Amino acid sequence: MELLTHSKRRNFKNCNRYYYHKHIEHLSPRIQKRGRRRGTIFGDCLLVAQQAWEGGETLGDSILQAQARCDEAHALLMDSGLPAETMMELDTDAIKISEILAAYLYRYGIDRRREIEFDYPFVNPKSGRSSRAFRLAGKIDGMIVVREKHARIVEDKFVQQIQKVMIDRLPLDDQMSEYVDALLSKGWTAEVDYRHTRFPGINPKPPKEFKTKDNYPGEGATEFADRLREDIGERPEFYFDEQKLIFTTDHLDDYRKGRWRTGQDILRARRDLRRGAGYQDAFPMNPSRCWEYGGCEFIPLCTKLPEARNLYEVVPDNPELREQRAEGVTAEYATTEV
Repeated sequence: MELLTHSKRRNFKNCNRYYYHKHIEHLSPRIQKRGRRRGTIFGDCLLVAQQAWEGGETLGDSILQAQARCDEAHALLMDSGLPAETMMELDTDAIKISEILAAYLYRYGIDRRREIEFDYPFVNPKSGRSSRAFRLAGKIDGMIVVREKHARIVEDKFVQQIQKVMIDRLPLDDQMSEYVDALLSKGWTAEVDYRHTRFPGINPKPPKEFKTKDNYPGEGATEFADRLREDIGERPEFYFDEQKLIFTTDHLDDYRKGRWRTGQDILRARRDLRRGAGYQDAFPMNPSRCWEYGGCEFIPLCTKLPEARNLYEVVPDNPELREQRAEGVTAEYATTEV
């Protein structure tokens, strides 16, 4: 039985054609977008800090280990054959991520969060019957046991901007609704700690030439790091936003109905494809979403650029789910330990 994740449903709702390329053909760009690389490195470094802290290191030493991992990640990227323009950005990115990472950890501290994978029956909210095609599945990046059968979900988003509309829509967030519902299905309740962290936009000062005084050679790495650290310290509200969320029963009921409809729409599109409709009919494009997230990764395919297929590779389905267990949840769901 196929595992239906939040990401799959989101991608289908945003653009059917994107879903087709991503989840029917299983295509992924050979070179990941800059923003996705940043987010991955930031999350990996947070995990390194947590592991160091749980191993007995001080907060300061845990942060140093996390910053070292940041440097290692960027060093590996330097050797990975990225375009020349991207290579020039990596040193600056490493400094930015390292400094905002330290500020994040000093601001929030290090908690005992765990990654939790889940899967559970996909139930029709009207009939109460389980789907014969799908089970619901996903991975919660950070869950903390607060008390018996109650958890705090910590969700980190590493973003270019923190806008009011991003905050206003959080009570409707599909991803967090899914996580809370997954816990409810196992007899738990949950709250959400949703954190936006802004990727710094300031850059090193460039070289300058002067006629009446010595030329300025440009800002060095140490000078830039010091200036960035000072800016983050002076404007924490610019770089960080934290929202506490509780999802009501009415909202979750509404969410489950929409989730079921999306699942049925996916099956209908696949059925049309099998019956010979062709992917262009079964999975139409939605160009109104192409601009989001820095530009859709499948624009070269949709615009039919020559040799566009060579930009992609085939990857496994649901690569984020690596530790699925027979009982459908990890051991933390069964514990009552506080």
